[in-house]
Amino acid sequence: MGKKKRTRQNNKVFIAREGDREEIFLEYLQELFDENKTIKLEFPFDKGGNSNKILDRALKNNFYPKVYAWFDEDGELDMEHKQILEERWNINFSKNVKDCELQSYNKKMRNPIVIVSTPMSIEGIIIRLFNHNIPSLIEPITSEKDFEENKKRMKSSVKGFIGNCSDIEYYRRNLTKELIMEKANEINELKLLLTIFNINIK
Repeated sequence: MGKKKRTRQNNKVFIAREGDREEIFLEYLQELFDENKTIKLEFPFDKGGNSNKILDRALKNNFYPKVYAWFDEDGELDMEHKQILEERWNINFSKNVKDCELQSYNKKMRNPIVIVSTPMSIEGIIIRLFNHNIPSLIEPITSEKDFEENKKRMKSSVKGFIGNCSDIEYYRRNLTKELIMEKANEINELKLLLTIFNINIK
């Protein structure tokens, strides 16, 4: 008896990400936009690491119908990884392209889809989503010398308005589907995250 062929399941999405806060945010998006959980979110066991490591996890799982690499702005992909994206996407980047600009070249949404949280981290998305001010950061924001201080300022800013409740509890109280759809027009990372649930904002 022959071996069964491995079949793709179109409802599975693989997401290489930074950590727990990203997963919680996706969990809430799924509550709103896929309440019956028809889409299966798959995460690698490993979390965090620099942008190269996160992209590597996505590249190794390219057999999924949809694959995402979601990382922070606190590092930069090396040239080897950018060249891999050029090959996978069948495009050429302009010289000195920033990581946060990469996905704009991937018009056909080929795997892996790259999402870069700005400024600096997922906290940057959350702060903008709730119309709070980005805290004053030491420039350049990703410098090795001041990175930890900038990271602390971003987390403190989010903690300042979320308070003692959990992230998802705060979202359930304050974040509606309508607000997310509205904000997706100005927060590109949010627009890309919605494509996980087949929501496409023009």
